[in-house]
Amino acid sequence: MSNWIKNGLSVVHVSNLDVPMSVDHPVYQVKKIKGENNEEVSVSRLIGIKVKIVNGDGTVRFDRFHSKELIPLSVAVKGKLEAYRFINREGEYKDY
Repeated sequence: MSNWIKNGLSVVHVSNLDVPMSVDHPVYQVKKIKGENNEEVSVSRLIGIKVKIVNGDGTVRFDRFHSKELIPLSVAVKGKLEAYRFINREGEYKDY
């Protein structure tokens, strides 16, 4: 998982920079596979980030996105160009 994503962090989706969301938790998929010596081994992989969205009428809904689609709200408020620089990991965002 990307190191910058933390529970409770305010984020936006790359296709809608005007709707703030809050990171709820990462979503993992756990599978059992056959390891060496035919042992069953559990492996997990990140399949998305669950976010909480508060609608205009105060209702809450949850959605799941790939971590590469999310941008910290602190970056998004700087404008679209800055948000796209973050998505492309340019400049100071290279190590995110």
